[in-house]
Amino acid sequence: MNKLYLIFGLIVLLLAGCNKKEASVRSVNIDNPAELLSAAAQFYQEGNRAEAQRLYEIIYHQYPTSREYIDGVLGLSRCYNDNGDFEKGMELLYNLVRENMIPSRVPQIYNEMARYYEVNAGISSVAQISDEEADYQKAIEYYQKAINYPNSDDRDAKAYAQYRIGELYLLLKKFKDATMAFKNTKFLYPNTTWAQVADQRLSEIKQAVNAVLNEMKEGKSTAPEAQPENKSARQKPDTTGLPAKRDTTAQPAPDTSTVSPSQSAPSPDTTEAAQPDTSRKPELDLR
Repeated sequence: MNKLYLIFGLIVLLLAGCNKKEASVRSVNIDNPAELLSAAAQFYQEGNRAEAQRLYEIIYHQYPTSREYIDGVLGLSRCYNDNGDFEKGMELLYNLVRENMIPSRVPQIYNEMARYYEVNAGISSVAQISDEEADYQKAIEYYQKAINYPNSDDRDAKAYAQYRIGELYLLLKKFKDATMAFKNTKFLYPNTTWAQVADQRLSEIKQAVNAVLNEMKEGKSTAPEAQPENKSARQKPDTTGLPAKRDTTAQPAPDTSTVSPSQSAPSPDTTEAAQPDTSRKPELDLR
């Protein structure tokens, strides 16, 4: 009997939890776009992407002139991209750029476009549509557009874009470019969160370089010393009867004229739009 009561109690608790969850979903006031946006963002953070997408779609379809519209579209685009609907997500972002409703938000839109290529990098490589390097380069282009967009002073969005460029260069193993990008984040956008993160990454790179240099020094110090040659034991070879030594001093030096200079980065398009997850930190292998 006690076991039956215990099982019944557990069932009641589970049903109560389910009802509580459903009540929280139903309690969202769909007549209030601000409340819709807040609830959608919370659902997204909790991993409930389906419910987040449903609320973002309500904002997109029913409140196109609201202050929450751009954030709703950015959130909806991210949901599409996370679900693999990349064309839908990118189309929403392109439409935002063309509409140019609020120029100050354009860097955020460009950031979200760049994130599209970051997320798509591994997938497109497996599908043989493009390779990771091409997608990462495309992401860098859009982050650069966010930085160079002239009609916005959104320092946080631009600092984020500059920082992400550094992380992408690390993934591409372009360590000098990565270091420069992190330095630009630190000095061009001081007093921002991303400047602090970039400073930390610079410290990590410096530690990695020092570790490699120390390892090289230790390797040299432990190498065996060359033994001196015993000149007294050498015997002069008998060269009588051999042909005269051929002169090889006039051989031409290797031709280095074909080395091409490094290409400069493509100039950014400053016409007119996005934002994510910064969790990925690549391993720093500077060997």
